[in-house]
Amino acid sequence: FKEINIPKIIVKPIKGYLGYNYIDHIVISPVIAKYDIKYIKVLLYHEICHSLIRGHGENFYNLLDKKLEASS
Repeated sequence: FKEINIPKIIVKPIKGYLGYNYIDHIVISPVIAKYDIKYIKVLLYHEICHSLIRGHGENFYNLLDKKLEASS
């Protein structure tokens, strides 16, 4: 993610979500600690991609796929 400064990541409960991007920081629910590290990575990449593209359109998922492939 050379295109952006990674926002601060805060761990705290979020009602109805596992993660949320507030532009200046990302909140991740502590519930994800029970998941496999691969899923946690996808969630973090998902939220970081929202720093570049808001919403869940085709451009967002293309970026997410590109970043996940590059990290493998």
